[in-house]
Amino acid sequence: MRWRRATADDVHVLAPMNARLIQDEGHRNPMTVPQLAGRMAEWLRAEYEAVLFEDEGTPLGYALFRRDPDAIYLRQLFVEREHRRRGVGRTAVGLLLREVWPAGSRITRPVALTRLFLDNRRNKAQPDAEIRVEQIQGSVMMFSGKKDEIWPCALMASRAAERLRRNRHPYPVTHRSYEDAGHWMPCVYVPTAGERSGMKLSIGGTPEGAAQAQADCWQTILRSLNGIGSRKGSPEPAAF
Repeated sequence: MRWRRATADDVHVLAPMNARLIQDEGHRNPMTVPQLAGRMAEWLRAEYEAVLFEDEGTPLGYALFRRDPDAIYLRQLFVEREHRRRGVGRTAVGLLLREVWPAGSRITRPVALTRLFLDNRRNKAQPDAEIRVEQIQGSVMMFSGKKDEIWPCALMASRAAERLRRNRHPYPVTHRSYEDAGHWMPCVYVPTAGERSGMKLSIGGTPEGAAQAQADCWQTILRSLNGIGSRKGSPEPAAF
């Protein structure tokens, strides 16, 4: 296996692999292959570099990275499906460390914990670990971001609401889920990614989506509290 630096002429090779990477990760990115090609071309013109891994001219995978002042930021690393479990990925990383990046480089990459959680959940289902939400003695109000990359809160809140319905929960149950919100809805217009403990961490969503979600969920909470206060004998909210 050999490696070579990708150029603008390789965008037509990189973009379809990028699309397959998005599919493999279960990401919601709706971009088409031509759109991904355009984005890849912009990245290569700007601050990113790409390396193609090949075997006698056949592309096996690629790496996309950026040289930051204190680290190598590895944004994407992909191996074609038919070449996996053959040591290609391990060999590719070895080539990057020995021949592409400076010796001793610190490597960082974005971490989307939601995918890790879901992968672990698929491999090790633990139904007994679910919170027994039906034991809540009062109304339940849940808010979630559909693009949360820390924890799949939209999925888990939907499961909680379904569990409450299945157990005939006698109190009101509300679940509002926001399309472009990530993990931190209360904190608006903050970066949707950053570094924590040496890891590039992604919380998902957009700052605008978080702001819209916060505005809506706060008004929903106020309406609920006002409604409870106006009804004598109504149960107080037990969980938000």
